[in-house]
Amino acid sequence: SQEFADVYCRSIDLPESALNTQISESLISDLITELNSPILDPIVAYRHGHRWIETCTPLPLEEPASEQALPLVSKGVYLIAGGLGSLGLVLAEYLAKTVQAKLVLTGRSQFPARAQWTEWLKNHSKQESTSCKILQLQKFEEMGAEVLVAQANVADLEAMTIVINDAESRFGKLNGVIHAVATDPLEIFHSISETTEVECQQQFRGKVQGLLVLDTVLQNKSLDFCFLVSSLASLFGGVGLTAYSAANVFLDHFVQQNRQTRCPWFSVNWDGRVPNQSSSGTVSTEMTVTPTEDIKIFKSVLASLGLKRAVVSSRNLQPRLDQWARRQILSKKSSDLVPSPQADSSQKSQQQQYSRPALESVYRAPSTETEKKLVEIWQNIMGIERVGIDDSFFELGGDSLVGIQVISRIRQTFRVDLPMTILFETLTVASIAEHLDTTYLNTPALATALGNAASDREDVEL
Repeated sequence: SQEFADVYCRSIDLPESALNTQISESLISDLITELNSPILDPIVAYRHGHRWIETCTPLPLEEPASEQALPLVSKGVYLIAGGLGSLGLVLAEYLAKTVQAKLVLTGRSQFPARAQWTEWLKNHSKQESTSCKILQLQKFEEMGAEVLVAQANVADLEAMTIVINDAESRFGKLNGVIHAVATDPLEIFHSISETTEVECQQQFRGKVQGLLVLDTVLQNKSLDFCFLVSSLASLFGGVGLTAYSAANVFLDHFVQQNRQTRCPWFSVNWDGRVPNQSSSGTVSTEMTVTPTEDIKIFKSVLASLGLKRAVVSSRNLQPRLDQWARRQILSKKSSDLVPSPQADSSQKSQQQQYSRPALESVYRAPSTETEKKLVEIWQNIMGIERVGIDDSFFELGGDSLVGIQVISRIRQTFRVDLPMTILFETLTVASIAEHLDTTYLNTPALATALGNAASDREDVEL
């Protein structure tokens, strides 16, 4: 419903008895009232005459008084699925430093064998991705840890069975598991109309199928914890995040359904983490979780295993829930959600706009017709007076909801089938303009759009 603003969705949970016996008059009355009320609560449950809604209780991020309060074993054996990813390596370093852990790190990609690390570093730059990981793993060993890197897809039952058997043969009993399989950012964003079975399988493979595989191979093992890295997308949804959100929802509900198992499963809905910086833009760390905060989160949650689920937000969570899950902002018509290129310019001039915020990038004005048109689109939709062509979309306050409006307007204005992912891959007007000019330079649609831009016409139609 976030992509189709006139479509409203909610879940109304009734007691099992309502399906087996005659529904009471009071429950029927409650349902009629519910269905005729504005949709602010996406999940509602009726039990014994009471209406229940899902809420989040804020808790301070307090670290335990000492490491001894954590369910960590000195020289314990810990499996990290996705252990060579960004978060996996952060958590692995903490375990290496704190308890000199025996680390079993899995990843899908091929990685040099331990005996080849020295030779690899001789023949490759230290800035190269694999070299950086080897140097980190060597650092873990210097801390007293032992490291086993295994190439295995977490969704492959046979491969993961072999990994765990090999690990226990080499290191001994497994003490804990962390499921931190990352998703390629370029595979995440797809509008509903662009989401096919292929896109769904890409998202489900690591998180859904991978979790089911872990559940199978860990059935008869007594572990101290099984830590699942989920996402805030399971609470917020998100424009272009249909499959990704569903995969993370599965993680959270799996934990709820497995409360009575021997293995203490729990999930953490992580906020966006600090990404690798790129030449095209940066993201403010005030809106993301830093590696230092990753460790604080990990320690705090480990010290509170009874919670089963924790939500981590870099900003006040309730306004974000109101915006996304409770649709206080999305109660507009779809014509308001995606501004039309036919909108009267006088109406735009009356729209309140704000001064350009303090950014890491220096203001650089647009020079080409493509840049000028893109800047105008960003300014109108984001309500900012002066957008520079090097300004980061996220630093300006953009998110996936704003992103779909920007991309929709670009598609309409330039008459091109621009993928929604382009905004999240490039982040700046300059990069998008370069992509448009390079990819669509000789197309009649772009030539027409730029010709109209020169005369300030905005009556471009699909």
